[in-house]
Amino acid sequence: VINSTWHDRLLACNRHAFPDRAPSRHADLHHYFIGCHDASGEFLARNIKIELASGSYQEATREAIPRAAGPIADL
Repeated sequence: VINSTWHDRLLACNRHAFPDRAPSRHADLHHYFIGCHDASGEFLARNIKIELASGSYQEATREAIPRAAGPIADL
């Protein structure tokens, strides 16, 4: 999102909610918006990578989560 003020607004909300903390400002974060028919997502990140996947949502999630969060332990 070009010229987004979302990061500044987020910092202002955090200053209000956590007045005793000094948040670090990450000038290199960008505001990304992904809009779809049924859902959308907004992200503050240094970069973003989008991959197309074939198969079901469950299969794509099963592959993506361990890459982002580490291996999932079997219960």
